[in-house]
Amino acid sequence: MEIIVKDGANLNEHYTKVAREIADYVTKGLHLSFGDVEFRLVDNEGIAEGFALYHSPLPTWYTGQNYIVLKEQLNSRYGSLYEMVSHVYYNRLDNRKYTVVYLNKADTEAEMRGVIAHVYGHLHMDYNNFVCRGIEEDLEKHKIYRDRYRKLEKMLGEKIVEKVYDTADSLSSLMDLYPELRDKKDKDYYTTSTISPDRPENDIYRFVIDNAKLMPWEKEIHEMIYDISRSQRFARVKIIHEGFATWVQEKYALYGEKDPKMAAKIESHLLSIADPAHPSQFPYAFGFRLFKNIEERWDKGRFGYEHEILSDEEKRGYDNHAKKGLEKILELVKYNTDWDFIESYADDEFLMTYLNEIRSSLKENGAESLEEMDRLAEFEKMTPKDFKTNILFQIDVRFPRLFIPRGGANFRDNGSLLLEQDLSFLRKYFESDPTFDEEKQKELKGHFTLNNHRTHNTMHRLASVWKKDVFLQTVDVAGDSILLKSDGKEISVIDLNKKKHAPVAYSWV
Repeated sequence: MEIIVKDGANLNEHYTKVAREIADYVTKGLHLSFGDVEFRLVDNEGIAEGFALYHSPLPTWYTGQNYIVLKEQLNSRYGSLYEMVSHVYYNRLDNRKYTVVYLNKADTEAEMRGVIAHVYGHLHMDYNNFVCRGIEEDLEKHKIYRDRYRKLEKMLGEKIVEKVYDTADSLSSLMDLYPELRDKKDKDYYTTSTISPDRPENDIYRFVIDNAKLMPWEKEIHEMIYDISRSQRFARVKIIHEGFATWVQEKYALYGEKDPKMAAKIESHLLSIADPAHPSQFPYAFGFRLFKNIEERWDKGRFGYEHEILSDEEKRGYDNHAKKGLEKILELVKYNTDWDFIESYADDEFLMTYLNEIRSSLKENGAESLEEMDRLAEFEKMTPKDFKTNILFQIDVRFPRLFIPRGGANFRDNGSLLLEQDLSFLRKYFESDPTFDEEKQKELKGHFTLNNHRTHNTMHRLASVWKKDVFLQTVDVAGDSILLKSDGKEISVIDLNKKKHAPVAYSWV
């Protein structure tokens, strides 16, 4: 494993030594595994550029906007960005994998050490978690994409190319984020010129690219966006990713850093970015504390049937010195998403402790704004079960699950495209709860309605690519089934219970 830290074209010997020392601790002491790493020391402008190109490698208005906004925020000290970790890059010429990591030159020595340890936690996830390890980045290919995109702009005009880019960016939300749940398709599945399809298709964007009537240059842009957007799957492991990296950072501070004063500074910095009182820090704060809780429970043997059958009095202070915490953590980061992680390991005792920590923090800091007071009031009445359901619920809401049903590419026998929303996953919320009657199930479904502005925009753009009407079967806010129709300009709503067809007051230009 090769680890270097570069400052421009030069090797930074001090931080290269530090980075290698920290890598030695996390690989030997915590059994982390990852490939080569190239750290690059950059200023605010450099890290803003790296961040912008990470989220959008093409030279579009969106990339430029992200770059300018982040640079201004960093320069005015409105926000902080300590590092930016790219995806694993496989260099075919050298036949090796490595990751480029941008470190902010403005970081203090303590911040730099803590951040490097934090990065190694991310890298272990990228190399070992089942969602992450299938996504690799090709930095050279992204450069080729940028050059090609600029040539297309010169040939066709910026407005024409950016219009296709906006459409492609919108349709990238129709990629399948759960490929491991699907049966693998035959190699010739996508080679047929017209597919109806003959079985449900979950990767809607891939299906549309392969079957819509696109100009060659349009398809080229869509293929670029599809390739780049595969990293969306990382959103499924945001909490476990940041939580594990923060846990690694603290382990280094407590047991890897030899200077006690430096260790204290690293720990202090860690707690400032994992504060449960700040909603934006939730992935760090919640994930980190849950990992610590799991480590303690498995170290003391507080798990499994033998522990469950103990009385409450026997469970208090129970410790059989099992010392299985690290082993368990390395196992669960391989096979879990955020949903699985929280559902399986966040028990009532942990959730109540976390809720109390939020309440205490909000009270100590003083809930002065209406938003903070509302948030405190909400947490005051929340039970551990409510809290857990709310977290899982928010994870599920974030990822709409759509598919093209069998024959959906020739809906109504006129070539229209039909999409359906899959709400079958909601059964996990009410199957074990006898109080979840049909009325409550409808109420729950209503939270997942796709009859909103963002969906309308995506449907219009999809209709412009498909060149036929696009339909979407979803639910309204009451949980009743409805069918949305887009002709590329206007949305109509068909109530599937009443069979009514009515245009809504919404159009897209």
